[in-house]
Amino acid sequence: MVSSQPKYELIQEVGRGSYGVVYEAAVKRTGARVAVKKIRCHSPENVELALREFWALSSIQSQHPNVIHLEECILQRDQLAQRMNHGSSSPLYLEVRTKNSQEQGWWQYTVV
Repeated sequence: MVSSQPKYELIQEVGRGSYGVVYEAAVKRTGARVAVKKIRCHSPENVELALREFWALSSIQSQHPNVIHLEECILQRDQLAQRMNHGSSSPLYLEVRTKNSQEQGWWQYTVV
């Protein structure tokens, strides 16, 4: 059975790019924190680009600790949503955040 109820509650926007927006979110069933990247797919080319990114990251994520783990890819009406682990506990995020805490804006644009 396919549910029309959203699985995630979006908490806050954490990044924005030319193709979409990344949100911090909570899994409704467990409360676990995740990141949800919503990619605008107004054309077949955008869908293909988003799926290529998903498959590329899926194929290398187990080979490097600093590559975000993609958990799920959801195709919706005019957007693609990718669920991934929340990077705030990754070694790279913590290293950059600690070393650059005085430069507030720098890490926000580098680690998303």
